[in-house]
Amino acid sequence: MGAGGSLISFSLAYFFNFIILYRHAVNKKYIHADAIFFSLGNIKDVSQYLKYGIPSAFVLCLEWWCFEIVNIFAGWMGVNELDAAIGLSSFINFVTMIPQGISESVAISVGNSLGAGKPK
Repeated sequence: MGAGGSLISFSLAYFFNFIILYRHAVNKKYIHADAIFFSLGNIKDVSQYLKYGIPSAFVLCLEWWCFEIVNIFAGWMGVNELDAAIGLSSFINFVTMIPQGISESVAISVGNSLGAGKPK
């Protein structure tokens, strides 16, 4: 199916990943089953969220775009150079998985504590 098939497969994979994770969270009572429905109370502070969310999204997109540009330049240099660039980025991702997981776990724990009104 070419590039379109790749797009469809990635979209379906992420969609099903979300559904499975959501169902698991509901079954384990991590979130309430009605959490999918939105109310006006949920979006009252959306401007504050967007104030920080849009610049953060731009920085993340900039990182992704730079990664793609590096791969394009490596591809122009040759197949071996492209292979080395992708291999190196995969190795870097592998090495940083554990620290990134710890970072995300700590961020979730702090968020849960602050949300529960227990900052200490």
